[in-house]
Amino acid sequence: MGSLSLPDVYERVSQIFEPPVPRPLLTKALEGFEENFERKNGKVLVFLEAPTGYGKSTLSLVLYAAIKLGRFDIGQRVIHVLPLRSIGTDLKQKSIERIGKLKSTIGGEFGELDENDVGLQQMHSPGSPMLCKRFVITTLDTFVTSFYKMPAWEYRKLFIRGTAHYEVPRACIYTSVVVFDEFHLYLSSKALEEGSSKSLTAAVACIRSLLEAGVPVLVMTATMPEVVKKSVSKKLEVSGLEDSVVEVVPSGGNEQPVKRHISVEAVVDGDPISVLQRLEDRRRVLVVLNTVRKAVETYVRLKQLGHSPVLLHSRIVERERQKRLRKMFEKNEGGIFVTTQVVEAGVDVSFDVLITEAAPPDSLLQRAGRVARYGGEGEVFVLPLTEGGSKVYGQLLPNRALEYVSKSRKLDAGILKIIDEASSEKDLLDYDYYDLLSDIDNYPSCSHKFAKKVWRAYCGFVRDGEQITVIPRKYLNGTPDLQNDAFAIDEDRFRDLLEEKGEVECLTESLERVKMRKEELGRKGREECIGVKLLEKGIAAVILDDYDEEVGYAG
Repeated sequence: MGSLSLPDVYERVSQIFEPPVPRPLLTKALEGFEENFERKNGKVLVFLEAPTGYGKSTLSLVLYAAIKLGRFDIGQRVIHVLPLRSIGTDLKQKSIERIGKLKSTIGGEFGELDENDVGLQQMHSPGSPMLCKRFVITTLDTFVTSFYKMPAWEYRKLFIRGTAHYEVPRACIYTSVVVFDEFHLYLSSKALEEGSSKSLTAAVACIRSLLEAGVPVLVMTATMPEVVKKSVSKKLEVSGLEDSVVEVVPSGGNEQPVKRHISVEAVVDGDPISVLQRLEDRRRVLVVLNTVRKAVETYVRLKQLGHSPVLLHSRIVERERQKRLRKMFEKNEGGIFVTTQVVEAGVDVSFDVLITEAAPPDSLLQRAGRVARYGGEGEVFVLPLTEGGSKVYGQLLPNRALEYVSKSRKLDAGILKIIDEASSEKDLLDYDYYDLLSDIDNYPSCSHKFAKKVWRAYCGFVRDGEQITVIPRKYLNGTPDLQNDAFAIDEDRFRDLLEEKGEVECLTESLERVKMRKEELGRKGREECIGVKLLEKGIAAVILDDYDEEVGYAG
């Protein structure tokens, strides 16, 4: 069994799909992976760029299946790293379903596969706390903190008791195949205006360390700006790892797996409502806004006009969010779906029409990838950037993207040149931060205590501030379920909430209620990292009063 090639495994796995034909770019990626893995003693990085809807995430399933069939030479497990928490649940469910199909359809040695091998680990939520299952799905922040000696599962233990089992997840990572999915999202557009990207710096530091240790890496995206690729290649070249890179990109032919025709229009004056009123009665319409507040406002207006839209954003409790996401996945479910960026990447759904606020080029391409995803015709309408949207993305890239659409009336890979042009004079990596992360990994003397100092100084390893768990008061009856009855807000939103209220009630790990006052944070711009303060106080969640069952928390 151990002699099975990865392309052979993929050919067999592809039998569960319709049509059961391996896709050329995925086959090429696996061939390049295997050839260079043997030649470079595991030091291989595959850059895979393929269209939206191409099935790139299938590669993790193939690698997992190969390992279960005896290919322990490539690793003991697969760790699939995602940029957003919102798409992890979908990938986990699909992976479990596909493993079941492989066992029932192919059988034989594929009967060794096990649905219980799949674990979704997202920060504090359990699934595979130490990243040791055979097929781990996780987020970039969870992966990076675990890699740099601050395992997310033991955050609070680390800050309260000063200890953590950090070498366990590191051992699991170092005996894995690591897949970084939707890699373009690791670079925030605001970083291009304001400076280097912390998340991209952390990801590149991880990739360099993994390759030096002989851990194979796959980097996948539908929209890879050249500047992002160069940021990775530059650091690998300095480390003498430039020969480890295998690039798999569309050759200029028709690699799109389905035939689709998308008409694109820039709407200079208008809003989602006015565009909807122009349309004939369509089966499925997706409206994507850049902020929760704008999404909620649009949803309420549509309700007032007699529509029955579905609202989906990140500030809805997990249980309800999953319910609405399932409704979106019902292929025969028509109507209007109003969302934020939570469906931008990694969500395999299709719509007839997209109405979207202007966004960075890569984000627009990803959103357009939800239109006619399985073939046919569709329409995309791009609206001007709102004031709230500019706070999320800055103004430079969204406005240039809108101008591109207005002139060309299309959304294609050419729009990514905007990112390269905007960043031609910039360095996207923070080299001081990169060196600190490298030291944490390289030197045993840089223990979790040193890692904690770096984490505190940078207020987290990936995000510009930690995500803070929030639970509505109405869900506190009985034992609180922080996995299903909660959601997360960023530190800026928490600070605003505290400024508005003066104080907030919080829930500790021991389920006690404590107060936190705004004076404890200090003056804005000079305060200590909020996430640190909450962890040191043993706070598990912030209790929220003004939560609406229908629209969530607009903020």
